Amino acid sequence: MIWLTIALVYCFVCWLLGCAVSFLVCPPQDEDVEKFNANLAVFLTIVIMPLLVPVILWRYLFWFIKTARQIRVLQRVSRTMREFEFLRVNFLYLEEPVRRHFETHTPPLLQLGFDLIGDFRMKPEPVVVHDRLFLSADGEVFADLCALLDSGAVSLLSILEDGTCVHTCSVEDPHPERTFEPADRLCMTYMPDASVPDLHRHHANILREQMAWKGSPAIRFCREQFREILIYDQNLFNRWLYRHGGLDREPPRADLQTLIQPAASSVIQTDRGSADPL
Repeated sequence: MIWLTIALVYCFVCWLLGCAVSFLVCPPQDEDVEKFNANLAVFLTIVIMPLLVPVILWRYLFWFIKTARQIRVLQRVSRTMREFEFLRVNFLYLEEPVRRHFETHTPPLLQLGFDLIGDFRMKPEPVVVHDRLFLSADGEVFADLCALLDSGAVSLLSILEDGTCVHTCSVEDPHPERTFEPADRLCMTYMPDASVPDLHRHHANILREQMAWKGSPAIRFCREQFREILIYDQNLFNRWLYRHGGLDREPPRADLQTLIQPAASSVIQTDRGSADPL
């Protein structure tokens, strides 16, 4: 008798919930046929609500568990330094969000005179990162279209001869409370959702200001130095993160000497593991 009462109460609550949802979701219909079909659909939905509720709850529970696991993975990965892979990838085989990000921002970069270097998988699972890399015509600005977790960013990077990295990025500052010191050798500007031309214009202004203030010109790179540029920038940025408690282990120091002399030759590993000259 107790179980029957519980079952009846459960069904009654589900039917009330179905009535409330149907009242809020289903718009009124003008035509008689449409009204009949709508009423029939509402009636059937209300009747089977006791069966639908467990399915809905299970789906939401599964989504919650999956999201919680992803958050834990992201938190663990965000505190770990992962070295770049530089694995060349075929654009046609990338996932749709990555292709869309690349296709959206490549034309304006080409119109600004940037030269395409290539597409790469920079970091593997559990958080895969793909980058499309460019270099400006004068060699002073390095552009990076970074795609991860169904989102992406446009970053412009220049490096002064004193080792200072000048960054301009199209995302919101994730940690505005973190400060920069001269020893960090970082100048970072965030412009959320800015267009590529606006981002480039702002970066050029900041770069001129930094060169005048520090009395140090920007290094002019060749396209074969993309690996050294990104590794130097990663080490510098990660040491700044480590200083603010954002990394569990101290990363290696950024070696400016790796940028002074252009690499005589540069090879990258393909996704099949062979060496392929750029």
